[in-house]
Amino acid sequence: MGLLPLVLLGCVSEATDSSDSGEDEAPREPEWGVAEVQDFLDRRLSEARPEPAVMAPPYVDLLSHAEHPCPSMAEPGNRWGPWATGPTACTTSAGWRFYGQAVMAAGCDTTVFDVGGLVSFEVAGPAGEVARAGGTFQIGCSRVVDEGECFGQLAGSFQFTAGGPVLTEGYVASIFYEETWAGGETVTVLDGGITWPDGTMALRELTFSGAGAAGALAVRDPSAVWFSLAVPEAGEGCVPLTVGDADVGEVCVDLTGWSAPLERIDPGCAD
Repeated sequence: MGLLPLVLLGCVSEATDSSDSGEDEAPREPEWGVAEVQDFLDRRLSEARPEPAVMAPPYVDLLSHAEHPCPSMAEPGNRWGPWATGPTACTTSAGWRFYGQAVMAAGCDTTVFDVGGLVSFEVAGPAGEVARAGGTFQIGCSRVVDEGECFGQLAGSFQFTAGGPVLTEGYVASIFYEETWAGGETVTVLDGGITWPDGTMALRELTFSGAGAAGALAVRDPSAVWFSLAVPEAGEGCVPLTVGDADVGEVCVDLTGWSAPLERIDPGCAD
């Protein structure tokens, strides 16, 4: 099976590293100082790294509450099959209200692994559970013997109140992932950005390998000012924090929790 098409939706624009200020506008004054940036980095880098596999368990759990024909499933019983409610919502006998659709695909063989979906839905549970998602999450890998490569994407807006601490509040993401391995060494690259309710972090070719870490991070505060920092070579340490060309202080980061190889999504066949 071929890799799913990678699609960027309009709803992910908040998470991209861009500025809407014109050249003639006066520079914005940052709302945050070094202490606030440090607090944001400490909290967000200590959480689970947003990636495609994070979406799979809450999505599969959500579909366990489906009761065909609510929603209508192209392949009833297949957790990775397409489903839709049509133009109006439906409610199961247990009180789960589904509205939306999902186009899912999963497959693997000895050399190719590909799973993910394009989703747009809002689901409410009888105990106040809420799941909202619009975008795509996908990982596809090809491999031969002891080497291979994976490409992944997490793009859109996602919130699962029953999906763990990070997904409870939700985020908007636009991140591409690339991973290669050969000769016993794995190189993982993340590029893109994530917007949480309290701020945005941009990942600029964030790279992890046996040689250490490389790349840069940027943090946008509520006033839309960007703070930038280089990634410590060891993956953790203290580095200068800048706004534009100005050095405003120093922050310490620990990226070891984000340095692991990409998790695989289990599509129910051998990986």
